[in-house]
Amino acid sequence: MAETIRPALPQDLPIILNLIRELARFERAESEFVLQESELQQALFGPQPLCFAWVAQIQGHTAGFLLGYYRFSTWKGRMLYVEDVYVQEAYRRQGLGQKLMQAAIHKAQEENLAGLTWQVLDWNQPAIDWYAKMGAKLDAEWINVRLLPPAIFEA
Repeated sequence: MAETIRPALPQDLPIILNLIRELARFERAESEFVLQESELQQALFGPQPLCFAWVAQIQGHTAGFLLGYYRFSTWKGRMLYVEDVYVQEAYRRQGLGQKLMQAAIHKAQEENLAGLTWQVLDWNQPAIDWYAKMGAKLDAEWINVRLLPPAIFEA
């Protein structure tokens, strides 16, 4: 099967947005999905990009993506944060997720970053197993914290 992992291009925005919507559905949070294509356009391709992405294609069909950005650890320095890696169900177990992660790992190596970090839902056992198999350290000690509207405006 002809497969390609490549940096996302502006013409990929509609399909990436659809894949993000699929991911939200998979994560049982579709009602929280509010991202607009114009915002994604600015974040990926605007004058001061906030993030970057790769797409995974099989025979011309975009079957997955990885979106990441830089973060800074006060203990480690610059790191790459993998916000999302997603492959459509029909294309899983074909190595696309691994190749998307390899693109992120390669970027971290090229830029001499201190590592990669990401999150996984505690009920997503296939992903947890996959991350552990690749040698990732799973850290259950830290608790995620968020401050979202309207609370952010009241703080």
